[in-house]
Amino acid sequence: MSFYIFTAGSIADADQFMDNLYHTRQGDILPRGGQSLTATDAVYDIGSEDFKWDDVFCNNLYVSGSISTNDGTLWGLVGETIITTTSSSIEFTGLNANYYRMEIYYTDINTASSLRMYINGDSASNYGYQEAYGIIISGVGSSIASSRTSSVSYIESVATTRDATTTVTDSFSVIYFDATLNQIRTIIKNEGGNGYYIGGAYAGPVIYKTFLWNNSIDTITSLKFVSSESNNIGSGTTIRIWGRI
Repeated sequence: MSFYIFTAGSIADADQFMDNLYHTRQGDILPRGGQSLTATDAVYDIGSEDFKWDDVFCNNLYVSGSISTNDGTLWGLVGETIITTTSSSIEFTGLNANYYRMEIYYTDINTASSLRMYINGDSASNYGYQEAYGIIISGVGSSIASSRTSSVSYIESVATTRDATTTVTDSFSVIYFDATLNQIRTIIKNEGGNGYYIGGAYAGPVIYKTFLWNNSIDTITSLKFVSSESNNIGSGTTIRIWGRI
């Protein structure tokens, strides 16, 4: 079906006019420009800064660029890594959000270990934490404890622990991170996993931990995750980071 260009003094019949409407109003609506209404890419806008649409209703929304809001309420995926070969570290760079939410699924290889997080490469003793945790150990039972410290050189984002019954262990944690400037940065971690033996409905450690990074003036641009044991990050380890301005 053709698109017709009408010129002054020409006669247009109804079919030609309807064909043009078909191009512009039926099926997929594509951005078009020029006399022939050729489809264009990343040229035209819907609405403007001063004249906005009210609501958008759709089943799925696919965006190839960035999304921004005036009130900072939109979360966006800023980084994702799924490990396919054994590794010692994972790093995310080019970060610029004020708030972060992370999901970390950690599989170790041969040795009980932790996945240590460093902010902006800071490995000095500028972190502190308060934690409460419960642990179930094969043949031992359960225990509940707490601890704190004001001077550590990393943030323990997730950890695994082994006993004689385990070969490969997994842990999962969710972390909320306030990275706002001009205040001490607060990181809250909830963690659960099968670092110890699992039987029936029992899992391993359940940990609630709050970290502080004693730096309020530097914009956070990178997060690096390093295994406490060399080359111990196993295939399937996944880290997803969402950010909010």
